Amino acid sequence: MASRAPEGDPLTNIRRGELKRILRHNGVSEIELRNRVEDILAERPKWTGVALGRRIGLTFEKKLLLGIRTIQCMDKTPVEVKAYFRERKRTRDRLRKKRLRQMASPADSLSVRARDLLAVLDGEWIRSPNLAQKVEKRKPFRRANGRRLNKIALRQAVHRACRELCGIGLAEESTEMGAHHERIRLIRRHR
Repeated sequence: MASRAPEGDPLTNIRRGELKRILRHNGVSEIELRNRVEDILAERPKWTGVALGRRIGLTFEKKLLLGIRTIQCMDKTPVEVKAYFRERKRTRDRLRKKRLRQMASPADSLSVRARDLLAVLDGEWIRSPNLAQKVEKRKPFRRANGRRLNKIALRQAVHRACRELCGIGLAEESTEMGAHHERIRLIRRHR
């Protein structure tokens, strides 16, 4: 009745609780359950995971349902089981990443300069040259070495930060014509 295990492949890490779960699921009475479990454990060196799975009729669905880990199912190979769990993990990871992306607010992906500019902006329209002066007074825009930006670099940094804020809808941008027919950009925080 017991099939012999090939040399070096005995079922050594079988769990008593898993055997009980399977046998209870198959409708074995409690008295007979203890005897069967003890018989299987006594013959442990003779069994492989596959042979025991065949003897007790463990299918892959039952294995998933009952949370069995040490006994192999009779209808799928270990490679197929591993591929199933790998795909399940990939699907779970994709869903987790999608949920995290949905939960992330637009402000989470802002650059440091855009965050600093957002702190300077309020609900009133402000001209971009005035905004650059306001930013320069508060001193949030600095180089990597901590030194101040020159005026041209500061205007460019403010412009990039404004574009970033307008791109995700945290700020609004408008243009008007100046006294000498030049375009003047106006920026405000989105209401």
